[in-house]
Amino acid sequence: MAVLVVFNLIALVSFAQQGGVKDESMKDALRPYEILATDAIGNPTFIDFISTKVKSDDTSVYEFLKTIYGFDENTTFVEKEGSAKEQNGIFSKKLFQHYKGIKVEWGQIVVTYKDGFLRSVNGHFTPTKNSRTVPLTPVDNAIKNTIQKIGAEEYAWENMYLQKMLREETQNPKATYYPTAELLLMDKNINEGETDVRLVYKFDIYALSPESHKEYFVDATTGEIVYEESLIMHVGGSGDTRYSGKQTFETQLFNGSYRLHDYTRGNGIITYDLRGNDGYAPFWDFTNSDVNNWWSSAVYNNAARDDAALDAYWGAEMTYDYFLEKHERNSWDRNGARIENYVHSSIDNTRIADWSRNNLSTVGKIRYGDNDELDGNPWTCIDLVGHEFGHDIEATTSQISSFNNYEGGALREGLSDIWGAMVKFYAKPLNTSIYAHGSDVSAFRNMSQPNLHSDPDTYQANHWVFEGNTTNLYPNHTNSAVLSHWFYILAEGIQQQMQ
Repeated sequence: MAVLVVFNLIALVSFAQQGGVKDESMKDALRPYEILATDAIGNPTFIDFISTKVKSDDTSVYEFLKTIYGFDENTTFVEKEGSAKEQNGIFSKKLFQHYKGIKVEWGQIVVTYKDGFLRSVNGHFTPTKNSRTVPLTPVDNAIKNTIQKIGAEEYAWENMYLQKMLREETQNPKATYYPTAELLLMDKNINEGETDVRLVYKFDIYALSPESHKEYFVDATTGEIVYEESLIMHVGGSGDTRYSGKQTFETQLFNGSYRLHDYTRGNGIITYDLRGNDGYAPFWDFTNSDVNNWWSSAVYNNAARDDAALDAYWGAEMTYDYFLEKHERNSWDRNGARIENYVHSSIDNTRIADWSRNNLSTVGKIRYGDNDELDGNPWTCIDLVGHEFGHDIEATTSQISSFNNYEGGALREGLSDIWGAMVKFYAKPLNTSIYAHGSDVSAFRNMSQPNLHSDPDTYQANHWVFEGNTTNLYPNHTNSAVLSHWFYILAEGIQQQMQ
C-alpha cells in the first residue's frame, strides 16, 4: 500500500509532461482554475488559477473546496498554527481536514493567494462522509494490547533516568513516555483507488529492549493495528571520521573545565558520550581542562576516538547555522529546539547513525555508532549530521510517510541526503565530494552517479528495489537515490540524454 505524497514539484512536472497549455488564448476565460493533478480516486491534488476569481477569505476558500470535493457541513478545515507564510507578496497557509471535529490523518490542503485572491490549491482530501466517529474499543485497551503485542523487556516510561530527562526537557514534572492517544480518521487504502476510512487511535510507544520507537494506528472499532511507523530514522553504511580539520566552536565552562555545550544557538546544542551504551543513558560529558580551551588531537585522537565527538558537535552547529541563515529556520521546529548528539553508541553493531524525537519533547536526538565492524571510524561526519537533522525537518514540515518504505520512505531518505549535501557545501565549500554521501566515512551513496553503489538513478529502472523484495533490507535508502540524483542534476546540470 502506497501513501500519497503531494509536492508542488510533482504536480508541475506532471503538468509539464502532459504538455500543459501552451497557448494562453486557448484557456477557458470562464473557468478560473485548472486541475493539474489528481489522486487515485480522481480528487484534485493540485489546482492552478488562471484568473483571480476566487477570494482568499476563509468563507470563500471553504465554499470553493466544498464545490471541488463535494463534502457536507460535517467537514471543516483548521489552519495549522504558525503555517501562514509570505514571500514576495504571495501568502500560503496549511489547512488540516476534520470530520465532525475529528482530525483526518494525511488530510491537508495548502492554499496560496495574492492580493486577496487564490493562486493555487495543493494537497490531499480524504472522503469521510458517513464515517464512524464513536469508538467501540476503549483507548486503554488499545494501548495495553499494543504493548502486549510488542512484548519488549523494558519501555521508556519504566526507565527512571529517561523519565527524569524528559521532565527536565519539557519542564513538566508529570511528563511521561507512557503513550497518550489521539483519536483520528485515516484512509487505510490511501492512493489505492478505493477508500477505507477507519476511526483509529494514534500513539507512540518507545521500547528500550529490544529497542524500537514506533507510532501506531489502532482501529478504534476492532482493536486491530492498522499501521505502524518507525520514529527512529536510520542511515546505514561504512565509516570514517575526525574529518574536517581545525574548526572553531562554542563551549561551556563548567566546574573548572570546558564541555561540549553550546547555548548560543537556539535552546542548545549538546554532545554526550555513551561509552558503548545502546540507549540514550547513561551518558557523560566530553570535557577539556586545557586553559586555552584547545581540544588537541594529541589528547582526543585516542583509543576511544573521542575526536569524533568534535565532528558531531561542530557539524550540528553548522547544520543549525545553515538552516537559520539559508532558510530562516531556527532549529528543526523553527522555535530553537535543542539538538543532542550521542557519540560512541553500540546501536546495530555500531554501523549506523540515527535520529529520534518524542512527540512530547522539544529535543532532537542523534546517535552515532563507532563502526567497529569495518574500519572503526565513527559515524559523525558533517553530511551524516545534516542528514539526520533533516529527518526532523521532514517530520515537522510535511506528512511524508514511510507507509510504503519503497517510495514514501525513499522520499524521506532522499530529502535527508539532499540536506546533508547542502550542509556539507555550506560548511566546506571547497570540498570536492559534496555529492558523495558519507564521503568522510567511505562514501556509500553517490548523488551524481548512483549506480556506483548499486543505487538507481531513474524511477523503477536498474537497481530499483521493488515492493516484495526481501533481500534488500534498506529499500528506502536504495531507492532514495532517484530523488537525490534529481537534485544533483538540478544543481549541476547534465550532459547526456535523460531517461
